[in-house]
Amino acid sequence: MSIFKLTLLILIIIYGLVIGLFCLNPFLFSFLNNSPSKIAEVQIKNFATSLSYMKQDIGRYPSSIEGLSSLVICPISINEKLWKGPYMSRIPNDPWENKYVYRLDLKTNLPRIYSTGSDRQTTTMGNDRDDVNNWDLDRKWLEHYYPNRYQERLKCFLFLAIIAVMIYFLIQNKHTAMKKT
Repeated sequence: MSIFKLTLLILIIIYGLVIGLFCLNPFLFSFLNNSPSKIAEVQIKNFATSLSYMKQDIGRYPSSIEGLSSLVICPISINEKLWKGPYMSRIPNDPWENKYVYRLDLKTNLPRIYSTGSDRQTTTMGNDRDDVNNWDLDRKWLEHYYPNRYQERLKCFLFLAIIAVMIYFLIQNKHTAMKKT
């Protein structure tokens, strides 16, 4: 195999790998546009940790009315002797400058914290596509909105692989034709 063919083959393999990684796993590049969501996830995890410390002290999570502010200031409905806060120095806004939503789920008696996301509104109480919440940090619900995303990436990869093979054969034929003349 000539040096030209070997170099061309290596270039096509590198091209295919880079494009394949992008098509099959765009989550490798998710840090470019998901940083606000990641910040919201970290803040929500911090709320959850602080709320668990508060629960250890007072024996329960704050009610929906008491909210996240009870992590900073003791509400009048909580015994001051039990409350050992502040559990946080302040309650930050989400990355889109909205307040986080806190609800105590009456069925499970667990806190539900969510950000309304980049569109600053929710129609599903924290389950919208862009909402960030503490009960579904794995975002399995994305499968509902994008059930065929892996199939689409596979189609993209196969299409680009076919193009790469065609380019290889075109260049190889041109190189062979140039050798004959």
